[in-house]
Amino acid sequence: MTAVITHSTVTGAPADSTALVDGVAWDANHTITGEVAPSQGGTGVANNDSSTLTISGSFGTTFTVTATTSLTLPTTGTLATLAGTETFINKTLTNPIITGATLGAATINISGKITPSQITADQDNYAPTGLSTATVIRISSDAARNITGLSAGTDGDIKIVENVGSFSITLKDESASSTAANRFALTSDQILSPDSVVILKYDGTSARWRAAGGGGSTFLDSLFTLQDDGDTTKQAQFQLSGITTATTRTYTLPDVSDTLVTLGATQELDSKTLDSSVAKGTWTASGTWTIPAVTLGGTVSGGGNQINNVIIGNSTPLAGSFTSLAYSTTLTGTSTNASALAIGRQGATDPVLKVNAATSSVATGIEITGAAAAGGVNVAAISSGTNENLTVNAKGSGTITLGNTSTGAITLTRATTMSAALTYGGVTLSNAVTGTGNMVLATAPTISTITLSGGQIGFPASQSASSDANTLDDYEEGTWTPAITCTTPGNLSVTYSIQSGFYTKVGRMVFAHYDVTTSAFTHTTASGTFIISGLPFSATSSITWRGLVRGGGWTKAGYTQLLSSIVSGGTNVTVAATGSGSAAGGLAITECPSGTAQTYNGFIAYPDA
Repeated sequence: MTAVITHSTVTGAPADSTALVDGVAWDANHTITGEVAPSQGGTGVANNDSSTLTISGSFGTTFTVTATTSLTLPTTGTLATLAGTETFINKTLTNPIITGATLGAATINISGKITPSQITADQDNYAPTGLSTATVIRISSDAARNITGLSAGTDGDIKIVENVGSFSITLKDESASSTAANRFALTSDQILSPDSVVILKYDGTSARWRAAGGGGSTFLDSLFTLQDDGDTTKQAQFQLSGITTATTRTYTLPDVSDTLVTLGATQELDSKTLDSSVAKGTWTASGTWTIPAVTLGGTVSGGGNQINNVIIGNSTPLAGSFTSLAYSTTLTGTSTNASALAIGRQGATDPVLKVNAATSSVATGIEITGAAAAGGVNVAAISSGTNENLTVNAKGSGTITLGNTSTGAITLTRATTMSAALTYGGVTLSNAVTGTGNMVLATAPTISTITLSGGQIGFPASQSASSDANTLDDYEEGTWTPAITCTTPGNLSVTYSIQSGFYTKVGRMVFAHYDVTTSAFTHTTASGTFIISGLPFSATSSITWRGLVRGGGWTKAGYTQLLSSIVSGGTNVTVAATGSGSAAGGLAITECPSGTAQTYNGFIAYPDA
């Protein structure tokens, strides 16, 4: 069969069965019907009858060629059209753009996958190798890291980001650390937990990557809703606005199926332990309450005005009962065991307190009874502080009396300060006062006799001088350093083998001792009187004071012994010589030959200035 070519634009033009399909006369105005034989260039492949283009069926076919076209037809099958509704089977689409598509029961295999090197620092403008042609990006990190932006794509680009590592990676929402076109528009930071996936779509209009699905385990509280599976109108949301800024709170559910307790609802608590709780309002209970530590902001009441068998902390129930909370009669609290009854905070010694009302038959005050005979009773200030004062006051000018009926001694075991006069018969101390520490009397006490069992009286380091002739106001012991010198030392040089001094000061009187021996003693220009310098206190200016001195190494013709003196107001001992029939005269430094050993020891007493 030979194909017939008709020129459709020429009226009455005859069909041409000899024209070639690829001839110069073929254009858009021609139609072809029938088989195109090889002689007409039907297939252009093999000029045989089995490679002909065959048009069959009841309908005509029109080929429209608008430009030079190279068309390769498959061996068998049906051609697809642009506008037709058709089904593709086992097709591979390379870089497709699909719009308005409906996917049925089909499997989609997404190619273009990359696994960049591990992220070891926060990433700005993240652009791993191969990103532009990849659809799946498998990322991992060495620690929790941030990605502030992803290299921009074209409008509609899809990227599937998988966290295949062991640490969370956060996509930062609108972070200025990345270029604007590379940023994420996510409403909030998107946390990719390990093994989680997020689908990103590039919005070319706003030049941002947006989340199209997936994500981590962090949700906005307004977007996270729990819904009942039986009744969808029953819903619950969490509200986090009450949490402090930049704070994460952790809530641990107990390992039990139960109902949550709320703040405002009226609910019954069973088998609960309340630690450091503040109880307010009215408590109603039946059975036994075990209360370790409770601050009561309201009123505690039992049946009527009575509380029986109350357990406090780890103690046993109180044997007695509180018969009233408003008293016009005596209130007595008793204990049936060694734990005793504590009024207020229980101390280490388990104190017992009994308060007697002021009546004609009992004494007003507080009586404390020890737990056992000869066990002692302690009164102590106890609190959470390190140091606490204990103050006992009488009313007005009333007298504080210690031991008015007891016969034992009053013992002070710590340093005691008396801020007023201590007088036997005044502020009454009926028995001896024994102190193992120091007793400081701030003002003058009246004491007939003082017996010092320790044998010491302490004075302050700096004298507190008294003008009273009968007052001892100072006592001091110490050492001083005597030194050999003279009126004009010149080139005097002294080295000592012995150089010591000590003193005792009682009141104003100073008793000074000295002992010096030279190992080297030289001079050639020294002149004037021989002097021992360095006394610890200046002498009074009213008189010259004398002392004893014994010396060796000096030479003064006609003189056999020495004496010493202190010129008024000075701190130097002046050495003088005396002899039988010779008037005392000062010992000159030149009478102590250079190169000889000098030895002097002596004593002098004088009042200080």
